[in-house]
Amino acid sequence: GNREVLESEYEDLLREVGPFSRDEAIAGAIQVLQIAMLILRPFAISPFVTTPSGENMVNDATIACLPALLLFFVPSVVRPGQALLTWPVVHEKFDFGLLLLIGGGMAINSGFTNSGLNIVLGDAIASAIPHVAVINPLALLLPATIATSFAFMLPTATPPNVVVLAKSTDLSRALRIRDFFSNGLPLTLGACILGAILTHYLGLAVFDSEGPFPRWACDAAASGNCLFAALPGVVQGRQVDSQACIINLGPISDGSICRIWNGTVLSVSELILAN
Repeated sequence: GNREVLESEYEDLLREVGPFSRDEAIAGAIQVLQIAMLILRPFAISPFVTTPSGENMVNDATIACLPALLLFFVPSVVRPGQALLTWPVVHEKFDFGLLLLIGGGMAINSGFTNSGLNIVLGDAIASAIPHVAVINPLALLLPATIATSFAFMLPTATPPNVVVLAKSTDLSRALRIRDFFSNGLPLTLGACILGAILTHYLGLAVFDSEGPFPRWACDAAASGNCLFAALPGVVQGRQVDSQACIINLGPISDGSICRIWNGTVLSVSELILAN
């Protein structure tokens, strides 16, 4: 019956990997140590490991690597004279192409940020959209941010997809891009729709995403296209003492006018003098 089958598989597994040993216990303890260090790093590690100028020298990548290095130094009981992890095993088992694929994607991401290309593209998109309303940016940013996590259609969309692609080479037929696309498309569409609905209602409950345009968003505007002015009135059904005025940076107005929530166009210079 099923019991005999399970017992047979268990015995085969024991013959292949052996009984539970100190090596597995230490590897598990190092994993727990790594998780604990990742949790404690922001307030218990990084503030105390800095350069003379005050810059942090420890980040999540450091914490991810340091405990793993211990595996190369802790002696093994199963293989006397060797460490828990040896370089020949890493060279044989680890897919360095996978590492380069993930690292390359992160490098491109850093290039976008460090070069300012993300700001240029954002400003270009914003300038192409007419400023017909002054709404809370969280109403748009929260669904968009959550939706970026629903990437299942390509092997490089998320690190788990890359891992699956690499391990599929052990199968009789490795996975192809069409396999990811055909299975990931319905999953992505469903997740985006459901995620947008959930984000809308959670955004209302947690972040008040349909409230008046917040001051922090106006102060953080990179291109200086927002002015928070002392203009009492009703914004989205709420009485406010001050509100955001989005500056029109187009070629016609050249930043001389701005628009508040109800569509009224005001002079930027007059608002600055009034404040």
